[in-house]
Amino acid sequence: MSRYFLPLAKPGSLVLAVVAAVASVSAEPAAKETAGGRSLFGTLVGPEGRPVSERFYGISIAVPLGMMVDRKAVPPFASVVGQTDAEGAFSAAFDMTDVPPRCLIAVPRVGWARVDIGAAAGPGAALGEVKLRPFVPVRGVVRRRATGEPVASLAIHLSAAPGEPEVPVLGGGTKEGISDQRGAFHYDLPEGDYGLRLFDERWILCDPPTIRCREGHPLAEVEVQVARAPL
Repeated sequence: MSRYFLPLAKPGSLVLAVVAAVASVSAEPAAKETAGGRSLFGTLVGPEGRPVSERFYGISIAVPLGMMVDRKAVPPFASVVGQTDAEGAFSAAFDMTDVPPRCLIAVPRVGWARVDIGAAAGPGAALGEVKLRPFVPVRGVVRRRATGEPVASLAIHLSAAPGEPEVPVLGGGTKEGISDQRGAFHYDLPEGDYGLRLFDERWILCDPPTIRCREGHPLAEVEVQVARAPL
């Protein structure tokens, strides 16, 4: 059964907001793709080699600037979510034919993969067996620059490097990316470089660091400094 999903721009999901072009998702192969669109399908396997059965996943792409669908401009990132079947099969249909050459697949608490889809021809791209890699744990703290005191309940948003897909937002009630009473926050991220952003009118980021995630190298001391915004 196909369905439609528009991700929300907030943390507490897997990560940062991904704006969406309308896309349909199914665990069945490309038979249900929309006319004039592009379907991606395959099977997800976890880092340990077992099928990722009946788990929610997200797939995101970076959309070229100025792209139009049905005479409407498409936002710079598109993302769809779905659930694998018992064998780990997945499928996602994007309402565009010129899908960028790479996509990012993420399964919370399981792993991630960047997949080259540029060589696949035709409206349906069979990705085959996609093996996920472990996330990189990121732990940090938000502090007030003037005093060093921790700042609680502040949402830290991440942005991918230019031209790279954002980490798909899956929804759910996790506290990922939101500082606790000690100012501590956490993320589990795909390998890559990430910038920081705030969408909170009370605070301003001060010299935000670039988070450089590399597999096998957890980050445990990321410090984010903020200052009170002018009234």
